Amino acid sequence: MITKKIVLFALFFITNTVLAQNYISVTESWIRTAPPNAPMLGGFMDINNSSDKEIKLTKVNAKEFKRVELHRTIDVNGTMKMMKQDYIPIPANGLTKLEPGSWHIMFIGPVSVPKEGDMVMLGLSFDDGSKLMVHTTVKKSKLIKHNHDSMEMNHD
Repeated sequence: MITKKIVLFALFFITNTVLAQNYISVTESWIRTAPPNAPMLGGFMDINNSSDKEIKLTKVNAKEFKRVELHRTIDVNGTMKMMKQDYIPIPANGLTKLEPGSWHIMFIGPVSVPKEGDMVMLGLSFDDGSKLMVHTTVKKSKLIKHNHDSMEMNHD
């Protein structure tokens, strides 16, 4: 009984690698810290697909937020725009990096804005039926300077 509890405890705190169907893995998962009144936060991770077919991340669930969306930041005539996406592709035998200024997850309407060091449980769903539970850490961005003057968000 004690061994079972230790194993479950260890699995809970292994936050940077999660496997599903033996071919999808997630590493480097994190959510960017934000002020206490922030209406949304960005989430990032590396998703590796070791299968011989492209897989699509189609949904992310997080009970701490009213809504979760998949996004991609793109350059439209010199203006960076965050565009809502139906899915994020993970190439066959490849890696998709969700990172600031590129593919990412938008966590909208936090019940309570998580603080640095908090853990957020994410449920990832893929088009092949695979599901992953990922423990994600809230931490400061590695970016030093942000320019939001030329950033727009589009939910069309």
